[in-house]
Amino acid sequence: MLWSDMFSLGIVHPQLFPETSKGEGAILETISLLVADGFFDALEISSIKDSLVRKRVKELLQQHGIRKVYCCAPPILMNKINLNALEEEERAEGVRQVKNYLDEALFMEAEIFTVLSGPDPGPEKRLEAREHLILSLTELCSYVEERDSNLTITLETFDRAVDKKCLIGPTPEAVQVARKVSGAGFENFGLTLDQGHLPLLEEKPGEAINEAIHFLFHIHLGNCVRTDQKHPLYGDQHPRYGLGGCHLELGDLVSFLQALADQGFCRDQLKRDIKPVLSFEVKPALGESSLQTLEETKKTWLQAWGRFADSWKK
Repeated sequence: MLWSDMFSLGIVHPQLFPETSKGEGAILETISLLVADGFFDALEISSIKDSLVRKRVKELLQQHGIRKVYCCAPPILMNKINLNALEEEERAEGVRQVKNYLDEALFMEAEIFTVLSGPDPGPEKRLEAREHLILSLTELCSYVEERDSNLTITLETFDRAVDKKCLIGPTPEAVQVARKVSGAGFENFGLTLDQGHLPLLEEKPGEAINEAIHFLFHIHLGNCVRTDQKHPLYGDQHPRYGLGGCHLELGDLVSFLQALADQGFCRDQLKRDIKPVLSFEVKPALGESSLQTLEETKKTWLQAWGRFADSWKK
């Protein structure tokens, strides 16, 4: 069984090469390295400030048939953009800024554009903040529709209490947002689940996938450190699998793939003529280079897929 028949396997470029996460640096060189490596048929990019570099990256990915996902989390976090801001002026400014990144994604002909919610304002103001988030998301979806694009916007769930401390947040609440946005007539919207965020939300993968399945477009594969606050990678730092003290191991990746299969994730997407994208989000740590992290991640994937495929045959 070939995974390429079921989904595209990708990797998040600005996490693997964090020196490029501000939209500058050796972006073309490192993306060229990933393309030449040939292991991934999807690539998650982010903002590229230099328009000439952006154009050359687009041409490179097109030439090699690499699918493109635009990960807007780095600029949203760095610029402290809050799509659920309670003050209207701040919320509108956040939408305006994200539209600029949407323009980049549209130029790059990306298929998916991932965003995240702003900070959690606390229990008393969560409902109000959620309505503001829904308003922002519908404005962004409308902006894409007006440009006659097939780009899908997805909201990624982040932790609420450990590291990023975002409004969204728990998967059931993400589903409520997705239901409201899609109920407003926007089919170009869905959810992104990150395997490494689920332990920080104290959610079980099977339950979260089951909850989100009707709106689930996109998956991040990754790890975290949940319990040891003294660990240098505590929180949402995207360590690779197999590092000491991290929450998830090889077997957890196999179980996560099994949970996706049990819920029919790939099957349902393929019925809609959409091959889903599963991307590793891993960051070099503990003295490793980006290339070492890349090789260890590829090795982990091959081992996990071998176990999963064997169990699937049985």
